[in-house]
Amino acid sequence: MENLETKYISKLCQLCGDLFTAGDLQETLQVLTKGCTEALKVKACSIRILDEKGQNLEIRAAHGLSQEYLKKGPIEIEKSPLDQECLAGTPVNISDVNTKPHVGYREEIKR
Repeated sequence: MENLETKYISKLCQLCGDLFTAGDLQETLQVLTKGCTEALKVKACSIRILDEKGQNLEIRAAHGLSQEYLKKGPIEIEKSPLDQECLAGTPVNISDVNTKPHVGYREEIKR
């Protein structure tokens, strides 16, 4: 029986192969979000890209998030301490959206 570390490494190797065969940037980002969700055994993943003005983060790819959440649009960085942490280079792990004080759109995330 494979141990957890072996399964994790195997999944990451599979993800690397999938990324190599992905077509354009959008497909690559979709493969990455799905692969990370599966490899890390989390419910959802998204990739947000900083807009040209450097003021908003816009979703470019997502896996496992509700349509309601995706429809919320860009995040204004100045109103999001959580995203400010990320942009400062601080790793952020949200294991439970109910306990992280600065998580917005909790209900939409849960759907």
